[in-house]
Amino acid sequence: MLCMKITRFIRLLALAGTVCTVSAVPALPAQQVIDLPVRDQVLRREARTLFSVGSADGGGADVFGSVGDVGFDGAENLYVLDRLNARVVVFDSTGRFVRAMGRRGGGPGEFGAPQQMAVTRAGEVIVSDVGRRALIAFGRDGTARSVPYPGVSMLVGRRLLPHPQGGVVSIAIGNPAARGSNAFGEEVLLWLPAGRGAARALASVSTPRSRQAQSGSVRVHEPPIFSPSFRWALLSGGSVAVVDSAAYAVRVLDASGRIVRTLRRPIAPRRVTARDREYEMERRASQLSDGGGLRLVGPQSGALPASVRRSVAEQLRDAEFAAVMPVVRRMAADAAGTLWIERTGPALDRPGNVDLVDPRGRYLGTLSGWEVPAAFSPRGRAAYVREDDLGVQRVVVIRPYP
Repeated sequence: MLCMKITRFIRLLALAGTVCTVSAVPALPAQQVIDLPVRDQVLRREARTLFSVGSADGGGADVFGSVGDVGFDGAENLYVLDRLNARVVVFDSTGRFVRAMGRRGGGPGEFGAPQQMAVTRAGEVIVSDVGRRALIAFGRDGTARSVPYPGVSMLVGRRLLPHPQGGVVSIAIGNPAARGSNAFGEEVLLWLPAGRGAARALASVSTPRSRQAQSGSVRVHEPPIFSPSFRWALLSGGSVAVVDSAAYAVRVLDASGRIVRTLRRPIAPRRVTARDREYEMERRASQLSDGGGLRLVGPQSGALPASVRRSVAEQLRDAEFAAVMPVVRRMAADAAGTLWIERTGPALDRPGNVDLVDPRGRYLGTLSGWEVPAAFSPRGRAAYVREDDLGVQRVVVIRPYP
């Protein structure tokens, strides 16, 4: 029973974002379609490294077990969610340690299995804890309160962002407004209020059902690897940008869910190659080895049990792949409202290019060889999570400039 629950939890995390269609809530015809240029207009930008946090060993605060999320407040302080050590570590604008919040447990300000983090400009920290099925909110004075997930049982997206009108935005499994929703068949982009109140759906997605995979004694449906992913970015005023297919088509929805703009580029999805399949299988298999990326997060944290690794390895051998690779790999918005749209590279081990589009839909140009940052600061900084050959994670803060 324990293995089945662990495997199901891992599958939920792995399936986050593997979807193929997005429908606005409510869905109305697009008011504006903007065709971006066919050819890239390369922007010449450099990145100046400001500081880096993360150590291989020792008793310092920057020895991270597993970096789950990063964020900035209005004073440019850096916040790092360390999932494995169940804490949030704060550094100032120069990379100097300030304080740590949280620990493992079930009391006020404690975590069961922290997964995502949102940081407001005022310095409030909200952590999604799937172990406690709640949002753990820390005030500026360090006091903490727990808010149960309103109307949902699980948040599975890798991102949790603060909504400009309060609360946070993330992805949940199943539509909380629909009875009998298939937990493995639908994902919903939700606005969750910070206090009491019902969650509000901003966009919904449906997952393809191409095959059945055996997980212990339970059969679950699973989409092919490289199926189009649900990518989203939160814009000013509460509007969101979403990607709904393998094609380059970014829909911008206002706070009510109405489609106001669609950004398109005539870039065809490239076909999945044998090298792509081999690379992805090797990457996933390496995560099953001791010390790999897949680990238990919770009171019994550590490497996955051998029985679970064998079960996942068997499923990998039977894995199916989509025919094409989606054009858009990642998407985010900086503090100025500029969309960073990262395209899939020519190979999985090579970065693609990043298109920059301003809030009005004007194409600003393309950054060659860049990736979308893990977080943006209000004053133009960007944070990346890097991992060396020994598996040591570091958070690198840069300032891009022309």
